[in-house]
Amino acid sequence: MFRLFALRGLLKGGKLTLRLARDPRVPIWTKLVLGLGILYTLSPLDFVPDWIPILGQLDDAAALAAAISLFVRLCPPEVVEEHERHLGKKKNNNVIEGQARPVDPTNSW
Repeated sequence: MFRLFALRGLLKGGKLTLRLARDPRVPIWTKLVLGLGILYTLSPLDFVPDWIPILGQLDDAAALAAAISLFVRLCPPEVVEEHERHLGKKKNNNVIEGQARPVDPTNSW
C-alpha cells in the first residue's frame, strides 16, 4: 500500500516538474539545476559507482530527488502554486476582497 502512495506522489511530483520546466516564466538558470541533476543521473561518472549493489543506484536517485526539490523551490512561488492548483495538489484559496460593516441589532429579520 505504501508503494502505491509513493508512486502516486512521484508521478505528481514528476508532472509538476515537467510542467514547470516547460513554463517560460521559470528562469533558465533554474532549469539548469534540473538539467544538471538529470545529467548527473545519466552520467557514467558517480560519487558511488553503480556496480556497488543498492548504494550505486541510491546515489543517483538521491541526486535526482535533490535536484527536483531544489528546482521546485527555486521556481517563482506563484508559478508553482498555479501548476499545483491545475494538477489538483492545492486547493483554490481565493481571498475575497471587501469591507466589513457593523450590524444593526435593532434591525431584525
